[in-house]
Amino acid sequence: MKSLNDFSNWYFNEISMHAKKLDLVNFELFLCSLARCRDLNSTVYFVGNGGSSAIVAHCAVDYENVLGITVNTMESVSLHTCYSNDYGYQHGHERWLSKRLRPNDLLVCVSSSGQSKNVLNALEVASKVGCKSVAFTGFDSKNGANSLADQFFWVDSTVYNIIENVHQIWLLLACDHLKNHGRPNA
Repeated sequence: MKSLNDFSNWYFNEISMHAKKLDLVNFELFLCSLARCRDLNSTVYFVGNGGSSAIVAHCAVDYENVLGITVNTMESVSLHTCYSNDYGYQHGHERWLSKRLRPNDLLVCVSSSGQSKNVLNALEVASKVGCKSVAFTGFDSKNGANSLADQFFWVDSTVYNIIENVHQIWLLLACDHLKNHGRPNA
């Protein structure tokens, strides 16, 4: 068994190592998509499950409060359980988004596995509407979300909390970069 010191050193090193593997050229395109949504008064929709849902809720608050971007999440328990009960959990996000997404909006999906059926269905709605989509995933790089999204950011790990922490770091990096430095030149 590792000591707390050894484990915490490993843990922080893993997060740091994976966070630094961010594809900055690809990330600048994501920053431009966010800035475009702000400029056009379009909406950034966030979806995720479990811990990823908590991450997107946090990011949505910062994107709206700090950046002035219009955001939307399926945070209402009543709304979420309504769609999940009436149409099945795998169709909840799909039904919610099909009533809202427009071509100039942006869909940001956070899914550690990239295989959650409700997230995949959400990405398919975005594709049908002509809305740009971005996926933040982990585990296997050849997952469904990465295949369906217009753009993806993948964490090469199989440890949920490492993946989720890196997703949050990257998403909040986008917020802080746009706040402090504005739109990139990409």
